[in-house]
This record gives sequence, C-alpha cells and structure tokens, in this order.
Amino acid sequence: MKEIKIVVAKTKKDCEICSEFMEKLINYESLIDKTINSNVCVEELFEKNLHNEYFYIAYAKQEKPIGFIFGYLNVSKGKVRATNILNLEGIFVDENFRKTGVGKILLQSFEKWAKDKFDDFAIEITYINANKNAQKFYEKMGYCPVKTILRK
Repeated sequence: MKEIKIVVAKTKKDCEICSEFMEKLINYESLIDKTINSNVCVEELFEKNLHNEYFYIAYAKQEKPIGFIFGYLNVSKGKVRATNILNLEGIFVDENFRKTGVGKILLQSFEKWAKDKFDDFAIEITYINANKNAQKFYEKMGYCPVKTILRK
C-alpha cells in the first residue's frame, strides 16, 4: 500500500473534501437511524471552525482523499468535568480502503492532536449500535463502552 498522508484542513478546498466524506457518513447513518437528518450542510460548520484551535478536521489521502476525521473539545462538558472531553464526531473511510489501516491512522492523528493540545483529556465516541464494524474498530483501538443512550 502507498503511503497515507494526513492533511489537517486549512483551506476552503480541504473543507469541501471533508464535507463530502461527512455527507457520506450522514447518509449511511440515516439509513440505520431515522432521526438523523440527511439534508444537513456541514461545509459551513467546517469553514466556520477552520481556524478554531479546539476543532480537528483532517483527511487521509494517497493520490486522492480516502477518508476523514472530525472532532472537537466539548466546551460544555469540559467545564463540568475534571478533564477535557473531546468528541470524535465523525470518521469515514472510502469503501475501497476499509480494513487497510486508514481508519487507525486517522484515529491516531486525532489522538496525537489531543495529546499535543491538552494535558488532561478523554475522548468520547458515539456510534450507532447497529454499526458492529464501528464497535469492533473502536474496541480494537482501546476504547470501551462507558454509558448507553436509550431512545423511545
């Protein structure tokens, strides 16, 4: 496999690339969870927070973009808890590159950003229960369940 490069979003074009991946993730999740709005526009969110030091927006590429990751400091929880809570909001890898280590490289890039930015932190990840591949991936990366959200 060719070398995978992580590109931290710094330009409008980077935001467009990440938005395309986020839209794919949202569309996939909306098939499983009917409460997810698949008509949301995330490009504005990325552009608005492009220079926010508490947001991490990046994508992986070889010849072309093959995946992305997006996370941020949850300020409201950060003030209540004794540690900084970072939310991993989205990670998506192109179907042709899954199970090749791209997701691992993306997640490790987010973890490195967190270590460089904060002395004390925890990363929280929310995923849809029906997405067993995501669950296995996160557990393999050392994450474990700590709470469950129930919905009626």
